[in-house]
Amino acid sequence: MSDSLNCHHCGEPIGVYEPLVTFMDGRPRETSRAAEGHPGRLRDACFHRACFELTHDELALPA
Repeated sequence: MSDSLNCHHCGEPIGVYEPLVTFMDGRPRETSRAAEGHPGRLRDACFHRACFELTHDELALPA
């Protein structure tokens, strides 16, 4: 799982075990690269959780 995945907001790499936010059916969901198993599954924009919260404050993540 060495393919780099960069945050759509800040451009910095997202770590393998670091929580990230992406979209599924137009709704945000939290996951990680490790949980996805294959980086190709993350086709939509991906964000660090903090970057997502800064840029998408109108979209609440499930608790």
